[in-house]
Amino acid sequence: MATPTVPTGYNIGHYQNAFNLIPSDSATIPDPKNILGTGNSDGSTVAANKLIDNTVDFVKLGVQVGATVYNLQAGAASNVTAVAENELTLDEDIFTVVNQFYGVANNSAISGADAIWTGTGGDINGITKQGLGILIPSVPANTILPISFLKVYATDTTASGMIALFLA
Repeated sequence: MATPTVPTGYNIGHYQNAFNLIPSDSATIPDPKNILGTGNSDGSTVAANKLIDNTVDFVKLGVQVGATVYNLQAGAASNVTAVAENELTLDEDIFTVVNQFYGVANNSAISGADAIWTGTGGDINGITKQGLGILIPSVPANTILPISFLKVYATDTTASGMIALFLA
């Protein structure tokens, strides 16, 4: 793995948690403290804009409308618009084949990444935790951006292999 480029005076040791960031035009970057669980979508049923898992009770799990769902195999993210026992309705159709690995997390006031590491350089388009739209052009590979992002949009983001970093 390449050594990250860290801005002068910035301590990489402050970060206590991280996960692969999936850019999405709708989904918020969830805080790892809010992750409710992971699983596999149903092995026999696919429906548009749905996550179906007959082994999980999403209501008892505590999934809320507005939660973020990551399809970790497809590299896609979406927001929950309705919750039922074994089914989540999503604002984007990210489960188009059966048996895909997912993660689900409720969003809160602490949602969003505290910084982003870029694996492959490029542009990053997003919105900060303070609600400001920002497009950062030509971010070099292996760079830590100490900017608090609430969302990183798929549209106009060309950087890839990004990792969301979180403070304690």
